[in-house]
Amino acid sequence: IRQLIVYFAADLGMRQTAQMLSMLRILFTGFLWLCIKAVPLCAQARITIESISLEHGLSDRFARTIFRDKQGFLWIGTRNGLIRYDGYNMYSYNSQLPPPYHISADDVHWISQTKSGKIVVGFGSPAVAFDLLDPTTGQSDSMRPPPQSQWEQLLASKNGSLFFTASRQQRYSLYRYDEASAKLIHLIHLPHYYQRDDAKLADSQGRIWMVWRQPGGELGLDRYDHNGKKIETDVYNTVIL
Repeated sequence: IRQLIVYFAADLGMRQTAQMLSMLRILFTGFLWLCIKAVPLCAQARITIESISLEHGLSDRFARTIFRDKQGFLWIGTRNGLIRYDGYNMYSYNSQLPPPYHISADDVHWISQTKSGKIVVGFGSPAVAFDLLDPTTGQSDSMRPPPQSQWEQLLASKNGSLFFTASRQQRYSLYRYDEASAKLIHLIHLPHYYQRDDAKLADSQGRIWMVWRQPGGELGLDRYDHNGKKIETDVYNTVIL
């Protein structure tokens, strides 16, 4: 009886081992098939990198900013003007060229786009001037800062809303550009603790987010709505952080 038990146990173990080997064989075959099928997909996912240089029409070796407009064109800001690249050709804009390739200055730091498709071009950092460029006609109009003020920064949201910060006698204000009337709308005087270099952005819903820091060490985040109304303020203790 003992020998029979040992025989059946051995036979059962061999069967289980054979079944396991069979399952492993099936799994390995399936994995190998998936790898073979994935090879063409990997080949299709390869990225082609194209180099663009001065020989292709760039006006400077150093690009300060790059912006892609709604039509897919690339706008490149340099120290020597603005470049529009359509994937085949480059078109230069600077202060020395006549219309439709004329802009107010050459040191381009800011590029964005309005809801109607006009290209916003900002010069200098902090900004000293802004142009509104119509890419279809080449018409360029200069945007002047508020009286006795100077431009600081452009905040552009993905929905086409444009906000500007401007300074006057060490006080900073927030403006929104109204494209229908082609006018700047003063929204608010920013708090006294606001500094030029504090981080800020406009989100896709046209809200403004501003980081500020006070001399005492407090770090805060203010959020404003489209009309400049403060929605929320979060204060953080940098000593704890």
